[in-house]
Amino acid sequence: MKRNAWWAVALMTKHQFIERIKHLERGGAANERQARWRLLAWLVLGYVGVLLACGVPVLMLLTLAFVLPYFELWVWALLSLGLSVVYTYRICNWLRDALHPQNEGYRHLHAGDAPALFDLIESVRSRANGPFPQAVFISEKMDVTLTRYPGWMFIGRSSYQLVLGLPMLQTLTRTQLATVIAHEYGHLVAAKTPLYAHVYAMRRTWRQLAGAFRGRSFWSILGGARIFLNWYVPRFDAETFASARDGEYRADAFSAELMGRESVVQTLYAVKVAARYLNRVFWPVVYAGALHSESCSGQPYVQLAGSAANCT
Repeated sequence: MKRNAWWAVALMTKHQFIERIKHLERGGAANERQARWRLLAWLVLGYVGVLLACGVPVLMLLTLAFVLPYFELWVWALLSLGLSVVYTYRICNWLRDALHPQNEGYRHLHAGDAPALFDLIESVRSRANGPFPQAVFISEKMDVTLTRYPGWMFIGRSSYQLVLGLPMLQTLTRTQLATVIAHEYGHLVAAKTPLYAHVYAMRRTWRQLAGAFRGRSFWSILGGARIFLNWYVPRFDAETFASARDGEYRADAFSAELMGRESVVQTLYAVKVAARYLNRVFWPVVYAGALHSESCSGQPYVQLAGSAANCT
């Protein structure tokens, strides 16, 4: 990684990331109480850091707005006050957009579009005693995610979004799909404590926010937030790696309790085999056919639905 810029000290190499995880595992997972306080401290640091990085430019303008009148510089004072209002509005709107669910390329699915699928989701949700997602989407990924999004400016009521990968829907049985959804609910309801569930959700949120800040100049009003997140996000991921791994184990155990151990084992094998089939057989054939075809008449997901039996 190039280190020719003054802000590069905020970044973290893969080697440093791994070494940090090893250091944390050697030193400390034994003390559960200390680990919880450490996680809480890192969460608070993230909130405070983003708030200060975004708020300091506005506070400086407000300070000027109140100080300049003492020197009878009323025009500059009014200008500073106006800029502070404009910047606050822009920052709040930008944070709202940055934390908004990223659904580009997804298809929004309604209950009327697939009643049987929504009945399956509700069946798993009720057994898991978890929240019903406010939105269900279909993506082209071989994945299923149930994501909690924080309210505006990290306050307010959270929302939940379920994204179902179309390849998963086409290659898994009904029971296997329910098992995968149960695993996702396990991250929310089977965590060791509410703090661990919150940490799991915030790992995704901080990554999303850091990704949104990458398009901002270091010299813009949000440059300080970008520098802070460059430093904070990889270190937060390292600090919470052990809790995230424990969350995966607990989600698997929760899914086994809900759907049965045999179903979990079958689902794990089915997902692995289907993913390998898609990556090594199905998509290479589709791409090769598109390369030698003069028209764009291919319907790969229709073909996948017809050949899904080959995956298992």
